[in-house]
Amino acid sequence: GMSAVDVWLPKGNWMDFFTREIYEGGQSYHLQVPMERIPVFVKEGGIVPMLLQGETNDQSFEELELLCYAGDGEYRIYDETGYMDVSMKVTGDCAKIELKPQDGFITKRIRVKALGASVYDIEHPHEIEIL
Repeated sequence: GMSAVDVWLPKGNWMDFFTREIYEGGQSYHLQVPMERIPVFVKEGGIVPMLLQGETNDQSFEELELLCYAGDGEYRIYDETGYMDVSMKVTGDCAKIELKPQDGFITKRIRVKALGASVYDIEHPHEIEIL
């Protein structure tokens, strides 16, 4: 079944994590959502790291998926032994995503999804494989 939920979003553009529908912030919405999930929204420029489906947080972190929500944003991802800085800059419908792993970052295979941008460019060092 569905459940009615009132949601207020701060200023900015927001995307529903599950449906990919875009909402303008600074206002409230009355939504119908499936009872088995809560509403989750990501602000433009948000970068969300995800383990691949079926993995748990005790895995080796060798593969990772990055959900990049079109907009200007930065994020630092930590794995078991290091970190990587991720930045995104959007011009028109093109998102430029840059991956900068630091010494000790063990994740070597990354799937990047740019949501809300029709064209994107990924800059990354040769030791990182983009899936």
